[in-house]
Amino acid sequence: MRMPTVVAAWTVSRADVDLSHRDHRIPAHLDEAIWEAADRALGDDDLGVHLAESGVSAASFGVVGYLVRASTTVGEALARAQQFHRLVKDRGRLELRTTPTELTVIDAPEVDRTFWPRAIAELSIANYVQLARTWTGKHFLPREVRFQHPRPRSTRELERFFGCKLRFDQRDNALVLPRDALGVPLTTSEPELGAYLESAATARLAQLPAPRLIDEVRAAIGDELRNGDVDIERVARRVGTTPRSLQRRLRDDGTSYRELVDTIRHQRAIDLIRRGMPFGDIAEHLGFSEARAFRRAFRRWTGLLPSAIPRPA
Repeated sequence: MRMPTVVAAWTVSRADVDLSHRDHRIPAHLDEAIWEAADRALGDDDLGVHLAESGVSAASFGVVGYLVRASTTVGEALARAQQFHRLVKDRGRLELRTTPTELTVIDAPEVDRTFWPRAIAELSIANYVQLARTWTGKHFLPREVRFQHPRPRSTRELERFFGCKLRFDQRDNALVLPRDALGVPLTTSEPELGAYLESAATARLAQLPAPRLIDEVRAAIGDELRNGDVDIERVARRVGTTPRSLQRRLRDDGTSYRELVDTIRHQRAIDLIRRGMPFGDIAEHLGFSEARAFRRAFRRWTGLLPSAIPRPA
């Protein structure tokens, strides 16, 4: 009885995108709308981990999935997944960070957004664990899993699946493993097939449109905000241009550097308020000198004070 809701969302989405070829790409907002409709229709609070357990395979990710499965080790598999991440999804970032003792796999939205719907975030992280278990024959247990969304009412299924410490309301969606996991061999390794698939993936990646400057600038601004600094000179260096040239090119796109900074701060402020973060912490997070400066800016963006936005009970 619930499935018609999902079918209706899919039908509406098909009217807005060409699906005549398997390599055509679905806009991010439609992808999220379908996920949210499925989440509501199926009534499964733990849809993400349940899909990872029952439905994920190499075929789920096309040529990238088969390439990763053919890798020799977990480290090589992750490096290939990162290299060809854009073939799976344009919006989002995959980062691998290592310390002498740990490996952190970050799979999260672009930095100008705050968090994905819960089902997408949990599926994205659960996929790494499920495929590692399937392709190595070992029962991988992460040291820690982090999510950007708030703690759900029940974490029982997440605890069962991941078997480790869970943290919510975090900066990123991330999976933390022992560093020696990088050397674990895959039982599915096929080096010759992997070399062939890597060539095919490289050719397909070259066919994708280059990222737009405005998208690169948004990402750079979001990163700089984390350090409380949105200086245009630093952002211009990150995207390989000068401040003057950057301003001119943004003006040609009908916007400005200041407008982009305000938009990203505004979007992030709304999400952080709804997550219940104190106003002083939000001000610091967004690079304001004090909460009063943040309140003034918020009123300029919205005509409202931050206290007018509903917060968690």
